[in-house]
Amino acid sequence: MTAGEKTIAELAEEIGIAENTARRYVRLFDEFFAGRQRGRTMRYPAEAAALLSCISGFYREGLTTPEIFERLHAELAMRLQAPLPGQDGADAKEMGARTLPAVAAIDARLAAHEAALADVSLIRNTLAILWREYRRWRAVPGSFGELAAALKSLRAEVPRVGEEAKAQAEAAREQDRRAWAKEAAELRAEIARLRAEKERLAEQMAELRQTLGPGEEFRRLPLVFRSEKGEFLGVSAGTHKHFSLADFLGLLERGDRSVAVRWADGHKDRWLLHLVEGPGLCDERQHHLAVRRTKTPKGNRVVLIERLSFAGRDVPVFFLYELFKQIGRDFVEKPGPGR
Repeated sequence: MTAGEKTIAELAEEIGIAENTARRYVRLFDEFFAGRQRGRTMRYPAEAAALLSCISGFYREGLTTPEIFERLHAELAMRLQAPLPGQDGADAKEMGARTLPAVAAIDARLAAHEAALADVSLIRNTLAILWREYRRWRAVPGSFGELAAALKSLRAEVPRVGEEAKAQAEAAREQDRRAWAKEAAELRAEIARLRAEKERLAEQMAELRQTLGPGEEFRRLPLVFRSEKGEFLGVSAGTHKHFSLADFLGLLERGDRSVAVRWADGHKDRWLLHLVEGPGLCDERQHHLAVRRTKTPKGNRVVLIERLSFAGRDVPVFFLYELFKQIGRDFVEKPGPGR
């Protein structure tokens, strides 16, 4: 490295400005800086520090970049035209004017030469790297021949490895299929068990409903039948006492003969009462009472007798008249339980 040359960072530190600012000044006014490429770094003569300081001062004074160009060109012309020691001033100006084109041409030639040197240096570095990598490749044991043999061996292994991978994948899929089939069978068995349990519970609920019949609220509604004219007729003993389905069941329980009771749910507020009179006896008789919860034209909720059959024969309406008359006499004289 030539003595007295400095990098841009060193010049910036010397005059006390930021390195980025110094680089911008050099880029804008590169024709005034005689930099030289040293390897990968540009270096400048020590006198460049004074030029950078001068440019920085111009900017601080508020000058624009074109104005600074004019100032620098003017100062350069003055220096070229300044007389040497012992030289007449007019001769110096004339000599400076004559030498300006030559100096510019020399600077251009030097710049082109330095650029060519930089390219040559880059090429030399690239060649050195390529040579080093070539020597490293040649140093590999067996070199290219062994590498080719290894590649050939690997290519021969590819089909075998592929078949093994395919077989392993198929085995894994088969194992998954078996596991899924087992799980599906277990789920189907569990579903069948739950369905059977549901049916069993439904049967138990049906048996329970057959035993219990309708709820208390249904049983306590007035029990009525419809006349030939469509009137709702029932039995009452006072303002708030009506003969109900519960009272009818109470009469059956207090009867002389044994009666087995079983209910069938007809849905939509309908129930069918099965009565077995003298169950198990030779003169056993079966009766049916079909009832439905409804409302009268006045909006009263009642339980309507839709059908009544004794020993398998439906009874006519006049029979219900007589039945309810008898019930009315007994009901008034002996109210049912809960009345």
